[in-house]
Amino acid sequence: MTADGRVLERSHTVPIADVPQHVLASAMQVAARIDEARIVSGSEREEYWTLVVHDRSGRVSVVDVTLDGRIARSRRRVDARVEG
Repeated sequence: MTADGRVLERSHTVPIADVPQHVLASAMQVAARIDEARIVSGSEREEYWTLVVHDRSGRVSVVDVTLDGRIARSRRRVDARVEG
């Protein structure tokens, strides 16, 4: 949010059944199970999808997919505990 109150980016979850098939197919190139899908919007329009996926060995990844179905970025999510 800017100093004058304008929203720069927002996202909301979308039921998996409502996600376009080409977006799901792209995310499934990274992992077989999709747990969550979010549509990310900029200040004026929807920009990309973010999906949380699990592979068969339990690894979790977050995949950003463009509106036309290309994988823009994929990154692993790890559980970690930091002790100080």
